[in-house]
Amino acid sequence: MRNSFVSIVLLSRAEWDPERLLADLGENWDIRLTDVKFKDNVMVASYGSDMISVSMISSPVPDGEAEYYARYCRPWPEAEKEVRKHVAHLLIAVVSDDSVEGTEMIEQAKLCTKVVASALKQKHVLAAYSDGLVSKPETYISVAENMRSGLLPILDWVCFDRYAHDGLDGIYTYGLKKFGYDEIEVYAKADCNDIFEFVLVLVDYVLGYNVTLRDGETIGFEDDGQKLAIRRSKGIALDGYSLKIEYPGS
Repeated sequence: MRNSFVSIVLLSRAEWDPERLLADLGENWDIRLTDVKFKDNVMVASYGSDMISVSMISSPVPDGEAEYYARYCRPWPEAEKEVRKHVAHLLIAVVSDDSVEGTEMIEQAKLCTKVVASALKQKHVLAAYSDGLVSKPETYISVAENMRSGLLPILDWVCFDRYAHDGLDGIYTYGLKKFGYDEIEVYAKADCNDIFEFVLVLVDYVLGYNVTLRDGETIGFEDDGQKLAIRRSKGIALDGYSLKIEYPGS
């Protein structure tokens, strides 16, 4: 069973330069692709056991999907305006021949992020888009640079959004599912920025250490010894099921 990560780069013109992409991958990330083939605006290449494909599609992302999610891009108020300008897109996929999980999946996601960050240096680029997350090119590239310090580019992978419920402010994630984990929701009588920082730490812990949080268990932090309850139930801000995690001090 194949495992893949897919991302999109939105373009204001249906043009791209595959040779520049290859050069940027080598210069910026020391990634040298092999078995490179290019035909009909599709580039296919190999990197280790992974296959990388980049396809230039001369039409917008179907069904107004990118525009819809751009409305909810709080860190970038102009996102919807910019995304509406796109007339074409690069479809980027990193595919493994075998099913991967845990550390291997994270490495595959990192590779996809490096390809996207390099593609965002092309001409006519407007935004990056993947799984409901719209990113400003400069922001995506800056977050990707965290990998040089051994950090995960969480904000390039997972969307964190606000949602109020039952008089409480909250933060929920969208994007953990592609890594095989439940999405997370946290609601509390606390500043939303503090809740966001807490959820960001949780996500980094889950992805960085390949941890599956389970219903009925607790999670603790060494600095205060508090054990926080985990409950899996129907999503509040999300479809399906999600993990509701107790906020410290609640």
